[in-house]
Amino acid sequence: MDMERGWRGDASEALVAADILRNGHGVAYPHGHEQKYDLIIDVEWGLLRVQVKTTSEYDNYRYELEIDPERYPDGTVDIFAGAIHEEGTAIYVPAHEMGKNATCEFQSSRGNA
Repeated sequence: MDMERGWRGDASEALVAADILRNGHGVAYPHGHEQKYDLIIDVEWGLLRVQVKTTSEYDNYRYELEIDPERYPDGTVDIFAGAIHEEGTAIYVPAHEMGKNATCEFQSSRGNA
């Protein structure tokens, strides 16, 4: 893994973890790099496996979360989280809603001004 990509991934995981904590949930990190998920969210009804991705801004305040569905077979990830560094926040998509789609698009409320 190249240095910039590793730094970006670490920064995205930190941003998502902070967002989860701000929303009142616990966060844990799995040990090692063999898992298909980056974080674990502790919610009232159980634990959720989260795969963190860095979003890309492709238009004025519009962001894209892109995944490779082949890398995440059913049951390996519960939620995909997109770190939006420009906004200092994250978006979350349940894995079953991503289905076989490789991208999801999100527009910031600032883009509606």
